[in-house]
Amino acid sequence: MNHASTADHCANRLLAALEPDDLAALQPHLEIVGLTRGQVLYDAGDPLHWICFA
Repeated sequence: MNHASTADHCANRLLAALEPDDLAALQPHLEIVGLTRGQVLYDAGDPLHWICFA
C-alpha cells in the first residue's frame, strides 16, 4: 500500500478543492495506485469497494 502525501493531491482538482479539514479526514484512507491504459476498474453490477480519483 502506498499512502499518498498531501502534496500528491494538488494534481487532483477535486481533492485540491476540499477544505483542509475534509482532506485531512480523508488523508489516512488515500493511496496511490498504479494503473495501466485500458485497465478495467469496475465491471457493471459489481459492488464498489473504493473510488478512484484520476
